[in-house]
Amino acid sequence: MLEFFQSNPSDVLNRVEKKKFHSKQKIINSLFLHNECDCNCLASHIHLSVPSTQTCINELIKDGIVEEKGHGTSSGGRRPVLYGLVGGLFYILCMDVGRFHIRLSILDSNLQLIDGIEIHEIRFQDNAEYLDKICEFAIQRMESSGIQRELFIGIGLSMPGAIDSLKGINYSYTFNQNETLTDALGKRFRLPVFVENDTNVLALSELWYGQAR
Repeated sequence: MLEFFQSNPSDVLNRVEKKKFHSKQKIINSLFLHNECDCNCLASHIHLSVPSTQTCINELIKDGIVEEKGHGTSSGGRRPVLYGLVGGLFYILCMDVGRFHIRLSILDSNLQLIDGIEIHEIRFQDNAEYLDKICEFAIQRMESSGIQRELFIGIGLSMPGAIDSLKGINYSYTFNQNETLTDALGKRFRLPVFVENDTNVLALSELWYGQAR
């Protein structure tokens, strides 16, 4: 399952297999973002024909990655089948680093919050010791969850500062590191790390999952 979160598929796949692999990646990403979709909706999101999309969905169901979630609405005729990711398929550690606190939570493949939000009262500092504290809290949160470490696919980090999320750089705060923030944290966790400005995260959350949808 976790091979679908790699940037590039295995070299042993031929051209047709690689194309299908990428289509399945897009379906997983779309279902994670939109939670539940019918085949026509997914085909529109990933720019693939409906029959090809259905074939990929059927294979993902067989692999235990996607499941039927019920039926959608219809103005007439048969109601479409809704598909979604299997719950507990993977987990993401989310960290909100504020001026006076660090909040941590875990989301599963269905965007369900696991064991609530953990809050640590600590003043923001631009030094290596503060970064060590972030890592300490993160490791404690993952271990206390009881979730197998290999089921975590990444870490999302929001914080103040002028941030280039594509490069993983916080231009306002370096924490005395000689490498990008995402590289520094990625080496410690051996997981992909994504960082974004805290205000942008709030806006995107509202856009994707809030009243702005």
